Amino acid sequence: MPTAVYVFSAEVDGVDGFQVDPPSHDDELSPFSRFYSTGDELIADLEALERWRAPIEGDPPGATRGRRLGLEPHADVESDGLDEGR
Repeated sequence: MPTAVYVFSAEVDGVDGFQVDPPSHDDELSPFSRFYSTGDELIADLEALERWRAPIEGDPPGATRGRRLGLEPHADVESDGLDEGR
């Protein structure tokens, strides 16, 4: 069962804003995660974000704001987000 788009507050490069993770069929980080520095930017793309469906093959259809974060999956991070062995 795919997850929904996930939006949460985040700081990227010293800027407070919102990170948006696309819907997915797994728990992997997505290279298509986006960052919006203001609520107005996020609201402007809300319709495009609501149309985003898994599997993700690109940016939200019709998105004009925000920027791609380009996150990569980390093989050494456990599924709970913690790597207690290090």
